[in-house]
Amino acid sequence: MDGTKANDSRNKKCRSGSCEIGITEKKLNELLTNKLESKNGSSFGILNINERIKLLYGNEYWVIVRSEYGTSTTVEIRIPTSIT
Repeated sequence: MDGTKANDSRNKKCRSGSCEIGITEKKLNELLTNKLESKNGSSFGILNINERIKLLYGNEYWVIVRSEYGTSTTVEIRIPTSIT
């Protein structure tokens, strides 16, 4: 897994990608709407994490998941570098 970081004076953006198979559009949609459950029955919390980041820091901060089936999946998180 590779990771890249892009920072300016007010924001931190981290991106991590995978060279694995990727996620189908249907599975990605289920993941992002909390409709996909893990093997132990709990749901994945990406939607919850995204909502909490927006509540804490505003709509200009987020979690984005992009995937191309058969290629890769990328997760990008944007948060402020400091809290005032």
